[in-house]
Amino acid sequence: MQAMNASVRNVVYAPVFFATPVVLLASALLAFSCRNRRAALCFTMAGLVCGFGGMALTMAINVPLNQALALIETPLAPAQASAVRSAYSETWQFWNIIRPCVAAVALLLTGLGLLKLTQTGRDSVNA
Repeated sequence: MQAMNASVRNVVYAPVFFATPVVLLASALLAFSCRNRRAALCFTMAGLVCGFGGMALTMAINVPLNQALALIETPLAPAQASAVRSAYSETWQFWNIIRPCVAAVALLLTGLGLLKLTQTGRDSVNA
């Protein structure tokens, strides 16, 4: 687990993970400044879903689980390893299913925002 944690601390992962909500909210501001309220709403919702549903959940749940697991001294006897796995596995699996679902919702909202950018509609002054 600690090797996985170390592998995500790199120059590619950090900007993608931490900057995505910021970029989506900046896109919302840009769409709003172009008077495309529907696209702005989609980008805002995507940014909030990504920020709160992805980043905040990761910081609130996965990071404390990782920190607790890091404190366990290894190697463990099979019975001890099984007890540790049982204590963390269910929570870990649940939240690792939720996170990609949240990402899918954010992606869907982003795609919808991009689609709305290509459409002229009632909320656009230029229409």
